[in-house]
Amino acid sequence: MIRGLAFVSVGLLASASAFAQGAAPAPKGIALDLAVEAAKTAVDTCKANGYTAGIVVLNGEATPIVTLQDGTRPNTMDAARRKAYTALKSRMTSMDFGKSIGFKTTRLKPGDPPTQFGVIDGDPTLIPFGGGVPIKVGGEVVAAIGASGAPGPDKDEACAMAGVAKIADRLK
Repeated sequence: MIRGLAFVSVGLLASASAFAQGAAPAPKGIALDLAVEAAKTAVDTCKANGYTAGIVVLNGEATPIVTLQDGTRPNTMDAARRKAYTALKSRMTSMDFGKSIGFKTTRLKPGDPPTQFGVIDGDPTLIPFGGGVPIKVGGEVVAAIGASGAPGPDKDEACAMAGVAKIADRLK
């Protein structure tokens, strides 16, 4: 009886070891401290220019790893997440993605009805507004940052780019 238990125990240990070796690799991304620094720099850049921002940093699996909000409207964080997602999936800025599909940014005036977008390329999360910037390591997109809340997508993108520029020399 003791031999049987020993065999089962060894078998379970071998199975656990095999499972651990075959476990899925960690998602691509950047270190948390760099993500926080990029997000904070993006918020500070927007604030220095007189506007508020919502910032989202996504890892390579499109999971949020940092979200920062500085006095923005509730829908801002979803827009920031979608912009980061678009940059991650398209491997270009969300503004360049918008241009690549023929989207032309127009200024909405107070009282204009909200702009609605359909599903783009079969993905309802993609958004053609500027503000999403891919984060690359050695030419490979490993994460993305999205900014929303500034008075225009070009300003959102400038804030996000400032965040990436702040950490670029430390990305490995």
